[in-house]
Amino acid sequence: MKNNYLTLYSSCIPVRGKKRGAFYILDERKIEIVPLSLIDVVELFKKYPIEDCKKLVDSEEILKSYISFLTSRRIGFITDEPQRFSEMVNFYDSPSFILLSCISVDENSSYDLQGFIQELDNLLCKHIELRILHSCVTVKQLSQILDFFEKTTIRSIELHVSNFNDNEINELKVILNQYKKVHYIVLFSMPADKIEDGIIFTTKSYCDIALTTFNENELCINIKQYFEAQKYNIFYNKKISINQNGYLKNNLICKADFGKYCPNKNPISKVIKNRDFTKYWNINPDKIEDIKDSELRYAIFPAYEINEINGKYYFKKD
Repeated sequence: MKNNYLTLYSSCIPVRGKKRGAFYILDERKIEIVPLSLIDVVELFKKYPIEDCKKLVDSEEILKSYISFLTSRRIGFITDEPQRFSEMVNFYDSPSFILLSCISVDENSSYDLQGFIQELDNLLCKHIELRILHSCVTVKQLSQILDFFEKTTIRSIELHVSNFNDNEINELKVILNQYKKVHYIVLFSMPADKIEDGIIFTTKSYCDIALTTFNENELCINIKQYFEAQKYNIFYNKKISINQNGYLKNNLICKADFGKYCPNKNPISKVIKNRDFTKYWNINPDKIEDIKDSELRYAIFPAYEINEINGKYYFKKD
């Protein structure tokens, strides 16, 4: 008993904030908010057996309550062989030059959509947010666009349709089965709010959603995001967008663009070598003044442009 240690499960990671601490329980995708004193005690547990820790804290009763909390919540466990258990390795890595692309297209779009998708394939892109902004798109038009993605490295497509002919809903359900890469479909400006056969119907317009301010209280907790956020800004990192007019951006909400897409004169491969395009990829949550002191900083999706002022980084919220 004398050499018993309190060891954390590898998927439970303590994060220190300015006023509070948190445990990111990554395998269960949840967070436990805790006092900073518990984060301090966990640092002791890493170095000393429980019996020695009792001599290093002000209250043995509080220490016991912390041990009870950690073990009952399955954040930690007691062992006399702590050397057998290692921390989770930060394994985040990706061979992709672009991980995600947001694509907007409408009936007036004249840029080379097929060429853009082909170049994403060459850059090993894996995920697409496809925004169909036609005044009234048909299933046939959707099929023609989705065909471009079939023989590519792209794994998943989130399909957002601003205006759809609701007389073709049954045909739309058929193409959901045909195009396996389509993860889900959102149809805007529909008569009623519902979810049916993998399709999300909403009465809200596309503009209502597109202009909604990001909710900082909505958290995303998973292993991939946590480790990506240790080094990178997950809003910017390896992402590129193209609006319906063919202009390339870091994200569709960004005001700055990097010119019109042209496979020969202004391809994606050229834009991602532009330092101005990639300069915020490495500005992770620890470097952003608005959230660097928050214990939730690695779980917040920072959907704001970044503003650099005197060498410091802030969210641009105007």
